Amino acid sequence: KTVSYFWRQVYAFALIVLAIFIFLGGFNMGGKLPISLFDITAWLVGFVAYIIPFVLIFLAIHKLRHEEFMIPIGKLLASLLFIVSLSGALHVFLSREDANSAAAAGTYGGHVGSIVSGVSLSVLNDVTSFILLLFLAWVGFMLMFGLSPKVLLQKFKNLFIREEADTDLATLKEQPKK
Repeated sequence: KTVSYFWRQVYAFALIVLAIFIFLGGFNMGGKLPISLFDITAWLVGFVAYIIPFVLIFLAIHKLRHEEFMIPIGKLLASLLFIVSLSGALHVFLSREDANSAAAAGTYGGHVGSIVSGVSLSVLNDVTSFILLLFLAWVGFMLMFGLSPKVLLQKFKNLFIREEADTDLATLKEQPKK
């Protein structure tokens, strides 16, 4: 049996269209369908719904780059870790009563954030829950983009370090004029 990659490629482009619809819906544009798609996404993950279109495009690109047009399982799991942890982190500091109403309204971390924060708050306080969930979101982000902590910290460090300017007058004079 020969495997047809046509439908796998179509699904990748469908992810991109879905991402565009959710993005437009987040700004009350595009009509009822995009707005409803965004509302459902916000109900699930709250404010993280604004990041979901970028994650979907990221996954679609990886699906198209894969030789069999499949989303690598590591990228998919890392994306889920990033979304779920970030949703939970956004929901941690709410009281349980406020958490339920915020989840129903599709704000903070949505229903996913409410569940994740509820689980983490059952064993940790709000500050340590937030730190743990933010750490897990950071790990998910690094895994998504294949970054190591050392490389990420080096890039962050380079933002604040200036290279020493070459002030040697002799070397400046030796350079040919343009």
